[in-house]
Amino acid sequence: MTTFVVAEMRVGRARPFGLRGQPSAIDKQRVLGPITAEGAGLAGDEQGDRRHHGGPDKAIHAYPVAHYPLWRKDIPEAADRFGPGAFGENLVVECVTEADICLGDRWRLGTALLARGASPAGS
Repeated sequence: MTTFVVAEMRVGRARPFGLRGQPSAIDKQRVLGPITAEGAGLAGDEQGDRRHHGGPDKAIHAYPVAHYPLWRKDIPEAADRFGPGAFGENLVVECVTEADICLGDRWRLGTALLARGASPAGS
């Protein structure tokens, strides 16, 4: 059984983003205290592009803490941008990466049951 630690939970609202002002909710803010997980994601969280994000099969995005230093090393001129929340993640997780889990794995987080689904890139 793979265990992990949730270092942070984050949610965000959709707002215009980028040169064309397309809706995005990548700017997730840290939540202190409990939050409700619903079928479409975390309470108070939105997605700007529901075709590629959100819904029952992509409801909660987790990202490993272990990857932030790699991004800072690979793109040092933007190193200050690579920390919790940089990738629009809802869960900032420790003690696990993609190498530690398999498609279909499930975890209990409070009263919610989370399952790893396929990402668009298949990773």
